[in-house]
Amino acid sequence: MPKNTRSNAYIILLLAILFVGSASFVQAADEGLSLIAPAQCPQGGCAPGQRLNFTVQFSVSTQNPKPNVQVCVYAPANGQQGGGVPWADFDTGWISTTGLNSGDPYTVGQTNSICNSASNLEPGEAWLVGAYAQLNTGVNDALEFTLHIAPKAKLDGYVRVEVFERASDNGIWAQIANYRHSIELAEPAEIVYVAKTPADCGSYTPCYVNSGDDLEDGLGTGLRDAVLAVNSDAEIRVLKDYDIKDHAVLIDKKVHVKGQDNALITYIGNDCTEPMLKLVAGGSIEKLSINDGNCSSPSRHLIEIDSAEPVVIKHNTLTFGGHAVLIQDNKGDVDVAFNHIVNHAAYAVLRADGDDDGMVNIYANNITNNTTGYQANCNDKGTANHNYWGTGLSAASSAKNCIVSNDKQLGTLIRLATGEPGVEAQRMTVSSTMSYAFDGKVGARRLSGDDYDLIIVNHGQGAAINIPFYQSGSDNIQACSNFYDIFLADDAIANDLQLALKYNLNSSCVSQIESGDYCGGTDSAQYPLLWYDPAALATDGWNRTGQPPQGPGAGGVSGQETTCHLANKEIRVVIDNTGRPSISSDLNFTPFVIGLPLIDGITLTQFTAQFDGSKVNLKWVTSREVNVNGFYVLRAESSSGPYARISSQIDALGDAHIGGIYQYADSSIVFGEQYYYKIEVIDKEGNPIGTHGPVSIQAVTPTPTMTMTWTPTNTPTRTPTPTVTRTLFYYRSPTPYYYYATPRPPFYQPNTATPYGWPTPVRTYRLTPGDDFSFEDNYYYPGNDIDHEYDWGYPEMGTEQPADWDGAPPIDGYPAQETPTPILPSITPGFDVDTPATGTEVGEEELPIQRLRWIFIIVGAAGGLSLLAAASVILVKSRFS
Repeated sequence: MPKNTRSNAYIILLLAILFVGSASFVQAADEGLSLIAPAQCPQGGCAPGQRLNFTVQFSVSTQNPKPNVQVCVYAPANGQQGGGVPWADFDTGWISTTGLNSGDPYTVGQTNSICNSASNLEPGEAWLVGAYAQLNTGVNDALEFTLHIAPKAKLDGYVRVEVFERASDNGIWAQIANYRHSIELAEPAEIVYVAKTPADCGSYTPCYVNSGDDLEDGLGTGLRDAVLAVNSDAEIRVLKDYDIKDHAVLIDKKVHVKGQDNALITYIGNDCTEPMLKLVAGGSIEKLSINDGNCSSPSRHLIEIDSAEPVVIKHNTLTFGGHAVLIQDNKGDVDVAFNHIVNHAAYAVLRADGDDDGMVNIYANNITNNTTGYQANCNDKGTANHNYWGTGLSAASSAKNCIVSNDKQLGTLIRLATGEPGVEAQRMTVSSTMSYAFDGKVGARRLSGDDYDLIIVNHGQGAAINIPFYQSGSDNIQACSNFYDIFLADDAIANDLQLALKYNLNSSCVSQIESGDYCGGTDSAQYPLLWYDPAALATDGWNRTGQPPQGPGAGGVSGQETTCHLANKEIRVVIDNTGRPSISSDLNFTPFVIGLPLIDGITLTQFTAQFDGSKVNLKWVTSREVNVNGFYVLRAESSSGPYARISSQIDALGDAHIGGIYQYADSSIVFGEQYYYKIEVIDKEGNPIGTHGPVSIQAVTPTPTMTMTWTPTNTPTRTPTPTVTRTLFYYRSPTPYYYYATPRPPFYQPNTATPYGWPTPVRTYRLTPGDDFSFEDNYYYPGNDIDHEYDWGYPEMGTEQPADWDGAPPIDGYPAQETPTPILPSITPGFDVDTPATGTEVGEEELPIQRLRWIFIIVGAAGGLSLLAAASVILVKSRFS
């Protein structure tokens, strides 16, 4: 045989071997045991009790007509040192009954006792499940199976799979594959966590995550795994945005499910027939935002309760569901408190009709825009006092078949909690030691008797919407604390209460309150801790606690002992039964605040003059306007005057909570002259109450000089009961808008932060001579670097100006704005693997790859065999040539 011919033959032979080998490598890479849902354990390890979904892939070649393939699944027999606890739990597990690749049927179990044979079990191992089949052709097949790590397991473990094949010639079973997947376990802890994915767990451990199933009672969710794993009274904390699945998550232990870091429970899917959460054994749901995702017709009920033990639903934000809380006829009492419950298709709270004696107590919630008409229904098994039901809505018209009193309803929205769900309200135990709530802003103690519980509700401050019963009895004031509603818990027995409120909201409040007019003086009747009686009208608007109340229902009673504590920046009042407010008559519905009477006039934040070559442009900005009807522009040729009016009256835009931006152009000037301008303020009775300025400008340069000096023309008067003609109040908040469908006000924005330091709220118009003049209702907060202006003309001298606003929306203090589309959380679907049905395949991303790999195998094998045959022919010919 020639040397070169023989060399070529060997090269071809080598290529053939490489082709066949590469095909075998592709096939081998396809085989093994994989954890698919979750794809991996969280950072701290898999939690004991976590549900796991696996896939095993293997190759077989036999064609024996009898069962010829057996798959066996194993795990450690002991989950703890010393034994007694298994490592794995297969009680709710399953294994595929159809080959994922072959489509052939598998029988669950083992044949010929192969799996639990001592020769196939490793030391300390337990057989969990198996499946066998008769495969008629050689094939790469796959099965999926699911199990739980045992809830009491403490040791790291593994899952092992053996695959056996029966030989076609002698019928002997032989192992053809042995795969192992190691599992690291998290350390047990008193608090456990739930998240959608391992990445969402972060460093929190042990952390339960969603697996691949979507089964009855919520199997396949990390929350259900956590409930099954923990002991009674355990705390389960939900992290980030957490998706449940089609089935309600059953909570059948007394556990406390809490959100952490503003966590949300929601749903992505279209099967909206079951509730989101179902509690049947007591416990609590706290600090969670819950909505039903995309469901609308029907909507999913958010929380269903059917429990013989008490359940507490508190500090949650519940939105866009069917019923927010559905209580079946059961024996357990339910408390629904400190929640923000809005925009539900059905009731905010429904206690089903029936004979069981479980009661519902609904208190200190925002409950607005739920269903049509009544928003709660107790079916004669509960109370619903101390809630806010919406603008102009009474408790009696909002709560059906509940014990309610219109005298015990909240007069405005409870402030939304900052950085977490629910509202700013809390239950405090009153003892002989002063205890504080809301970052030390309000405190309470008893002077005699036993401890009791008190409910404190925070309405915030900074806008009219924060004032309880505003314009329906209470007045506008300069608040130096938040507005609070304070009432006794239902079971409280109290002799007295010493209530303390801080007044250090800002430096202006501190200086005024500590002056001789108030706490710097000796007359306790002047100390500005205020209360309001909406029920019996013992007060005339806001009255000081140290003075005899001034309302028609006072009956000549005295006030209460009120003291200032300057070192603590607080004012205290003793509430007992010797005067009003009293512990027995008033602590069921009473708002309190530290406040000062509003001073007539404006707060001016900017006043400038600029020459543009032909006219002087004036601009002034206010942050609040109290009892102000309008302004005149005054001009003089020296700073000392005399000043004369050069404009007709310019109507005021602001009120006690909002200011305005004003512009006026003076074109009646002489080039080169120096001019001085002031703004004259006119009250609602038409009287001048002060001037601001001057600012000066020379009509040759665009550079202004400016001073801002307030010059009163008479002594400012305190106006405890100012005349207010408009009810439009606008304020800024970091809280998202909530959509309100008709017939209720279409839009509201709860105030959730102290407004000091915010951009000043303003209304704006520009005044220029010679153009028509019109008003529009455009209100906004200007950005820090954007000067929002509207080019509205100013009438010629002598033109009558509008006396008031046209087209102001009559919606009781709520701004009329365009209806927004509700913003739901942006949620990305996770990896879900459904239980495979007979004749179906799973693993959408893997199967096309598997089919492609089989093409490579076939082509590679055919090419390799062809090359091998060619090499053989060449070698034979060369041998005999």
